Amino acid sequence: MDYLADTVTVIRHFSGVGRIGRKAKTILEGVEEGDHHDLRKRRPEDPNKININQPWEVNHWCSKFGVSVDILKKAVKAAGTSVNEVEKGLRCNGHI
Repeated sequence: MDYLADTVTVIRHFSGVGRIGRKAKTILEGVEEGDHHDLRKRRPEDPNKININQPWEVNHWCSKFGVSVDILKKAVKAAGTSVNEVEKGLRCNGHI
């Protein structure tokens, strides 16, 4: 855990320097206020797979397909994690 404390110390030191520093400062302020991540800005690591265990991915795919979390989870359970297969299943069932 010492490395984490050292990393935060370095980020705090440079948080006023340049564009990256200002972004780091914004992130640190959000974390200190309890906002650990912005779900609207995260994107899937693998654009061909749906990871139902990552909130930002669920948010992304629900927005992309225009469906609720429950419908997305049911589609992934039925079709697997392939984006193409989930999309086909949603189309066949009239969700998109």
